[in-house]
Amino acid sequence: MRLARRILITIAVMVVGFIVVVDFIVPDTISYYLKKTASAPAYVVPTDLQDLSVSQAPGMKLTYFGYEFEVPWSDLRDAERKPYASKNSGEEWAWVTFQSGLRMSISAAPGDAASSSYDLAQLLYEFNPTMMHAWPPSPKTQYRQLMLLTGKSLILSQVPSKSVETGIFKLRSHGYRGFQLGNPRMRPDGLRIQLYSNDGSFEITLCQVGYEEPAGVTQPEINRIIQSLHRVTSDGAPSPLRATSN
Repeated sequence: MRLARRILITIAVMVVGFIVVVDFIVPDTISYYLKKTASAPAYVVPTDLQDLSVSQAPGMKLTYFGYEFEVPWSDLRDAERKPYASKNSGEEWAWVTFQSGLRMSISAAPGDAASSSYDLAQLLYEFNPTMMHAWPPSPKTQYRQLMLLTGKSLILSQVPSKSVETGIFKLRSHGYRGFQLGNPRMRPDGLRIQLYSNDGSFEITLCQVGYEEPAGVTQPEINRIIQSLHRVTSDGAPSPLRATSN
């Protein structure tokens, strides 16, 4: 009986030790490692956009995937307007090129989960490694922090890191909420606009590699796109927009 008790006690100690290692030591080690090795963009959090002025320069209207918007440029290369569509996700995208060398990627996705997509993006963008606890109150909290940091790093890895480092800005316009990744004053290689409503999500990436304009794309030019964006019906008439809730 004594031998059996010793065996049971030994097994119990091993189980407890395993639980401690799995639930506390391993996550703490991973948390510490990720916090120390997090990239610079992971520390950037959204701030309010200060320049709300809108460019009045001559331009043109573009219509893609049921959306219409204005751009303050008119040197479009029509031969390079290439739309694509994904059969699996329902996402549509296109590349637009201007004579100046500026390129613009346009994408849209259905609205079934657009509002929740905004909430998720906001949650990820507002998190940064300094918010990670060295000794969180519970494993659940720790795992949540790890997921937020990992998710933010994965999303921002799709954008040039030097662009994100210049800033993330909150956007709001006519029923749309979203984010701008990149500060045009720093002339990053890429600037990304992400807008969400209950009707869907819309994204534009401005690629400035090869753009001949020394000053690059300006904030008033970006605001022209954002403020003019709206849905249209098949006959070209404006479509009522169901705004996301606050």
